[in-house]
Amino acid sequence: HKAYDPPSKCKVYSFGLFDFTDHLKTVVSEVLINFPGTQAISSKIYTETEANSALQRIEEACMPDKLRPINQQGKVAIACLCDQTFSNPYETFSLMMLSKLLTDGTSSPLYKALIESNLGDSYSPLIGYEHQMKDSVFALGVQGCLDDKEHLQKISNAISDILTNLAKTGFDEGSINKTIHDTIYNSRKTRESYGLQLIHKMVHPTLYEADPFIVFRTTEFANKLREDYKNSKIFQDLINKYLLNNPRSKIHFIMRPDENFSKKLASAEQEKLVQITNQLTEDRKKAINLDSEKLKNRQAENENIDVLPKIGLEHIPTLKEFPVHTTHILSNGVPVWYFDQPTNGITHVRIKFDTKKISPALKPFLPLCFELLPYLGTKKRKHDEFEKLLHSCSSGISTRLDVYDYSNSVDKHNETLTFSFSYLDENITPAMTLIGEFLSDYDFDDSTLLLSAMRIKAVDKGISVSSEGMQYALGYASSGMKSYANEYE
Repeated sequence: HKAYDPPSKCKVYSFGLFDFTDHLKTVVSEVLINFPGTQAISSKIYTETEANSALQRIEEACMPDKLRPINQQGKVAIACLCDQTFSNPYETFSLMMLSKLLTDGTSSPLYKALIESNLGDSYSPLIGYEHQMKDSVFALGVQGCLDDKEHLQKISNAISDILTNLAKTGFDEGSINKTIHDTIYNSRKTRESYGLQLIHKMVHPTLYEADPFIVFRTTEFANKLREDYKNSKIFQDLINKYLLNNPRSKIHFIMRPDENFSKKLASAEQEKLVQITNQLTEDRKKAINLDSEKLKNRQAENENIDVLPKIGLEHIPTLKEFPVHTTHILSNGVPVWYFDQPTNGITHVRIKFDTKKISPALKPFLPLCFELLPYLGTKKRKHDEFEKLLHSCSSGISTRLDVYDYSNSVDKHNETLTFSFSYLDENITPAMTLIGEFLSDYDFDDSTLLLSAMRIKAVDKGISVSSEGMQYALGYASSGMKSYANEYE
């Protein structure tokens, strides 16, 4: 750490409508001044120089999942080394769009070829265009597949066939419009810690000695991409250049579960520690022990809390502020509340349905129902067509099942199914038209689509068991105290 990451090499970012000059002066005078003359080893990140057009095959072991048969836990991906991430910012942006076109959503070509066809349960952990490194990588693959030679070859052939076909035909205009709209929408949508998220995006170009303000050129690049799509074969060219005829390294990566993986990993780590220890001189060992003792003593010291910002009761408003809204009653008696807020040119809508009167026999199926709703089409349009149209003018539909009681009674409660969506202000007419079509005419008759969606949800639930144990425990405990909670347990 002392050699590669001294404070003198730090980058300072700020976000907000205030002058940061005085803060920088404080950082220099109070912090950096304490590290005079630090000579750091260069930590410049170099690009990959070796080109190898031959397909390399790499196999590794991984931890098995005890909830599934071990012969159905294969992971496979084909990865291609691309150019430096920020050497051509517009091409990086275009590759990101290509990645989304190939993999995003149940109507994407790779989803249909790999997941819907049962070649795998879900995408591989590394999927699409990875641009967080200096040399970017494009990877396509699946996990949860059969671990046999014939099945793995089917996956490889499916990926190759899809790319070859798309290199000839390209993508349809609806998919292009959907992807570009989603990108512009997400760049304008303000979220919690919006400033920190922007700064995080600026870190990588800074590390790679590129312009950190590239992240603010999304709309510019999106408009240019629209024009290039109309006037050229930009996506076909990218597929040929980086995925089919790439002269740089291409890797066929396979991971297989190994029941002795943990033991082998612990043994390898122990061998490495012994090797490192044997290479240390006695003076180096003494220095490490001394540094460890200093760190231990430093951690045992009482922190000076006086340097931290403070908040007291005097800083908390005594009166609670409620957002101002206007109410309009529709002809069928449904109230609509309007809130005028600064939203960066985006309108947000929530529609709530009361589910308390649904039969108790059907309520256990509500959680599954609301999770499947975003996968549905309508009586007029199949899911693929409807999804492209909806995402070309809105954020798409998300659903949530809310069950909560009153603060003064455990016997009274509310149950609502909430549909949420948003759209750019200029897209109000097409967005509301499609939302109305979905809510009044959704289609549950596509059994193949529903089965595929349920399989994805089942995999997600299985993966989340280890990380959401507390949520399951709270739900089970709540079901024993409240009658309505028991219906959804």
